[in-house]
This record gives sequence, structure tokens and C-alpha cells, in this order.
Amino acid sequence: MRFRTLLFVLALVCVLAAPALAHKYTGKTAPFQMNSTPDNRDYFEGFEGAWVPGGWTAVSNSGHVDIEAWFQGTNGFDGLYAAECQWDPDLVPQDNVMSFNHTIVAGETHLNFMISGSQYWSANYDCTVEVDGAILYSWAANVVADWTYELVDVDLSAYLGTTVNIAFRYTGMDGAAIYIDNVGLNEGYEPPPPPEAPLNDTVQGALDNGFEIAPGAFSYTGDTTNANSDYPLASGSCTGYSFSGAEVIYYICLDQGDILDVTMINGGFDASMYLMTDPADPFGSCVIGADDPEEFVYTAEADAMYYLVVGAYSSGLGTYEIVGTNYGDGCVVATESTTFDGLKSLYR
Repeated sequence: MRFRTLLFVLALVCVLAAPALAHKYTGKTAPFQMNSTPDNRDYFEGFEGAWVPGGWTAVSNSGHVDIEAWFQGTNGFDGLYAAECQWDPDLVPQDNVMSFNHTIVAGETHLNFMISGSQYWSANYDCTVEVDGAILYSWAANVVADWTYELVDVDLSAYLGTTVNIAFRYTGMDGAAIYIDNVGLNEGYEPPPPPEAPLNDTVQGALDNGFEIAPGAFSYTGDTTNANSDYPLASGSCTGYSFSGAEVIYYICLDQGDILDVTMINGGFDASMYLMTDPADPFGSCVIGADDPEEFVYTAEADAMYYLVVGAYSSGLGTYEIVGTNYGDGCVVATESTTFDGLKSLYR
């Protein structure tokens, strides 16, 4: 749940119609997923000491105080603390700036830092890096996952030999938290290649690698840690909520009247799953979904290949298990070939 005050929630209930509230808020307490950290970083500020750090300033141009402005928060990437700014539940537009002055010298021509926030709410807020007022980086334009600390490298070589003001600016309304940690200045860092995604990260991957839900009782385990969000659903979808987290895919062939009974057992994250027929139109082709609890029984309305999307509602990654029974006959492979790969299962 994305925690707002009880008073604010009650106010929304009074003002909005019930269908508009069929919306599940992104949590702010989900475990952070750490992608990578450089081993060549010259740490400049980790926010473990006094607040505000020496040489830094933290001001609110919008008049916000306490946690609705920059403060020393927990959930640090490295250590106990990070610089944090929370959203304003009263929906007053926020403009909070945290900055320091520094002379850019050889060996310190790149600004590095770790940042984490809510991709789900990134349309409502942003954290930019400004050098002497010029925006060099926008978190909202680059965020790739919910509550995942990402390494950012900003090239400051154009400012070599000058003293500049480096600012982190939180702006927006009805956004979410942002976290900054491990601010450093060095010669730059090239991130490693991204980790390999699961073989069934996409529909094509599931087909190519034979991730079929076989007839009869089944139990399949997996891990979404390196999966992507390829088939999101908007609010009001067949799950009852939105769906924007990392997911993996399984396919199943059902004739009209066949039954699929499936339950997802997750590894502690906020899970969700749904069944669709058209990867190009997940929202429109979703025939059934489940979120809290993640279980459903579906009776096929037509002969088709269906795709089971298994993942997280928004944030959260990790291991899972899907168990249940496929009461259909399965996907029949073509008999004219002895190559039984995933694509042959399309021929029924």
C-alpha cells in the first residue's frame, strides 16, 4: 500500500466515486533492489553524519518542511541513511533543493550518485540535477524500476576549472519519495552490462524455450529479479488494479470449456498475475486476473493460446511458484518435424 494518512484517505472516499478508488497505491516500504555500485568511486557524501552535511544547503522554495522537504532519511544504499524527500499528501506543489558548491578539477569531472524512487508515480514528480541552474539530468526521464537504486553518472567536464553549484531538485505534486545516496566526484564510471533476463521474460522467449503449462497438475518455480516490465496494465484492468512490475510468461493451449486452476505463491513481494490472449494488447485481451489473493479458476471461452503473466503489481522482485491444474489437453506440436521447439507448439 502507498501509505497516506487516514484522514486523507477518508477525504478521498467522501469525494470520489467507488470505481475511481479501485486503485492500489505503490508502497514506500518495499525492499530496495541494488543494481550495481562502482568500485572506483571517490565518495563525497554518504549522508551518514550531521544533517545538513557540511558545505550543503537544503531549502524549500515551496515552503515545505520536515519530511516533505529534503531530510536525512533511512533506507540508505550504503550505510544507514540517505537524503530523502517525501511527497505532500495535501497536494501542494513541491520545489525542494539540496545543493553544494564545488570546484571541478582533474580527476573529478563526473558526478556520481545513487537514486531510487517510484517509477509508478514518476509522471507526477521528478528529481533533477542542476549545475548553475542548467538541468543536466532528469530522474523521471530515466527511471527503469520501482524502488531500485540506480547509479547515475553526470559528465561535468565542461565545467573543468570552475566553481559550480550542484543541486538536486525535487519537484512535483502527488508524487512519491525520492532517495539520494553516495554522492561522489571522480573520473566517471561505465556501468556493467545489464544482467541477463529470464528465458521467459517475454512471450517470444516463453515460446522459444518451451515454458508451457502442461496438462494435469503442475508446479513451476522461477525468479523475476532480472525480469522486465513488458506487458503492463493500466488501472482498472482485469486484476482489479494496475500492473506495472517485472514479469515472466508461461503459455497454455485451451479449447473452449477447458479449465485452468492456478495459484501464485510469491517470495514476499506484492505479486499479481493475469491471463491474456494478445501480447500486443494486454489490457484488451486479458480474460482474467488475480491480485490479493493471486489465484483464479478460468474456463476457456474459445479455442486459443493463452499467456499467463506472472510478476509484481508494481515494486518487488524475487522468487515465486505457480501451482495448479491444467484440465486441457495441452499444445499439440506438428508431426511433420522432429524439432519440438517452442514455436512448433503454435500448430495445434
